[in-house]
Amino acid sequence: MSEPDYNARGNEYWEQGEYQKAITEYRKALKVEPKDYSAWSNIGIAYYMLGELKTALKSFKKAVDINPRFAKAWQMMGLMYGKLGKFKEAIKNHQKAVEIAPDYTYAWVVMADVYIILEEPDKAMNCYKKVVNIQATDALTWTHRGTAYNQLGKFKKAIDCYKAAVELDPEYASAWLNTAIIYSKMGDFNSALNAAQKALDISPEYAEALTGKGLIYKELGEHKNALDYLYRALKIDPEDVDTWNNLGAVYNDLSEFKKAIGCYKKALEIDSEYIDAWIDLGQTYDKLGYTEKADECYKKAIKINPNLVKK
Repeated sequence: MSEPDYNARGNEYWEQGEYQKAITEYRKALKVEPKDYSAWSNIGIAYYMLGELKTALKSFKKAVDINPRFAKAWQMMGLMYGKLGKFKEAIKNHQKAVEIAPDYTYAWVVMADVYIILEEPDKAMNCYKKVVNIQATDALTWTHRGTAYNQLGKFKKAIDCYKAAVELDPEYASAWLNTAIIYSKMGDFNSALNAAQKALDISPEYAEALTGKGLIYKELGEHKNALDYLYRALKIDPEDVDTWNNLGAVYNDLSEFKKAIGCYKKALEIDSEYIDAWIDLGQTYDKLGYTEKADECYKKAIKINPNLVKK
């Protein structure tokens, strides 16, 4: 078989979620053509999907060793460094990506996320401003522009961008979900529910959309519906810490504090450094008069992020 044939088979396995098999095929392509930098990048992405971040990082480095102008691999290295908590290295790699490809909207957006983590909001805003000045010609770029306008607080422009995305690709479920999130921020909950349902009509097992719709119902005070959608989301993705934490928030609204505590603890079992859960758990203990337990939770949160103050 030829190099393109192996890569094509690798792509087929990747689409099926068979990442280890995809890696095997990409490696076969490299035996035929050792300088196939795209194959190294594909191997890196597959390892990323398998959660093997350090191995993924090595693969992306191989790709840029062969082709130093391969912006996607620089961006993916930035993403890996960010996931590994090496934020300064993440910034360097994202900057390299946009230096090579100034219109690389995703690299700008992810770099902005890192600046937010580093508590450098001005630099993050500069990244978002770069994105909104890039001409959008495809659904993905329109979505990135929408994300940027959202972060800049320009919600109507964000919605216009997401609408442009779904006009180009009516089956773009995440664009519909993003639209729902913006409508919810604007207090237009009926439009938010409609947009969230559009996402679910396209992808009924879309856990994030189920969570999103549940949160809209929470804002409307329809807690029964909120619980229904959040539990449906957890059935699909039981390891999603955000959904567990949001479930705790709904039980808090219902004054079912023991259930709320159970949800926050479940989130922390999955991710012991999930700050929101520590804070929300602390606040729940405060409501119950368990001051010492509450203080322990706040201390945990502050240990993870020393810039926090007790809420």
